[in-house]
Amino acid sequence: LGTAREPSLNDLRVLYKSDNFVVIDKCQDVMINSDDDNVLVTVETQLRHHFPELVDPHAEHGFRFVHRLDMATSGVLCVSVNKRSSRWAHKAFQKRRAVKHYLALVRGHVDKSFIDGQTIDAGIGIDSSVTDYRRMVVVDHPHCEHARSAVTTVRLLEHGEYDGQPASKLLLLPLTGRTHQLRVHLEYLGYPVIGDYCYSNRRDVKPFRMMLHAYHLFLPMPQETINITTRDPFLSETDVLWKPDVVYQTYQDYINNHPIS
Repeated sequence: LGTAREPSLNDLRVLYKSDNFVVIDKCQDVMINSDDDNVLVTVETQLRHHFPELVDPHAEHGFRFVHRLDMATSGVLCVSVNKRSSRWAHKAFQKRRAVKHYLALVRGHVDKSFIDGQTIDAGIGIDSSVTDYRRMVVVDHPHCEHARSAVTTVRLLEHGEYDGQPASKLLLLPLTGRTHQLRVHLEYLGYPVIGDYCYSNRRDVKPFRMMLHAYHLFLPMPQETINITTRDPFLSETDVLWKPDVVYQTYQDYINNHPIS
């Protein structure tokens, strides 16, 4: 951690495995899957390498991904290994029973009013002014098309510095799951994710990664409940450029006051 390197097929950290699911801690800068034969390392190829017996020829790309993470985002990712468990999981997401928590390092010192949480209710759609890559914008942007509702709660955990510049550590609680939702909402607030190439207009290129991590997944289902927390990659011990100055609350503080059930 703390430096960039090329991902490999062996970079698969399994957090949980049952007869129905494999839950992994996805590496940053790894795609879920790809139709490009020149892309050799994806989550799909990693799973094929480690669990060839689980490849389902009837599933697109060999596996049933319960949900997705952006290529640059790391963290907990759940994969179904049969049709029945895939139905359970998708129903939990459709009914909004699934709970996802993310950690982020963002530029700037986020206002202290976010310690107790602020909810961002701003629909997200496609930015029609950008044609060479996919970029999303909030609904009041003049080039927003096909907007859908999007809601995120943002809580401030820490203030500090990243590489000598003001930065904050946040806990993000998405109620919806729109494309690039967390990144768009944070850019909209004026606190972009550190290392986000897309939403910095391709200027934030110095950090070794985008600082967004899927930290916790709670997925209640009839026969099995997944309740998984990954490692926290945004610690000064693992990334010396991150230097927290003030800790307003920890993730455990939040869980103690807001237990998941």
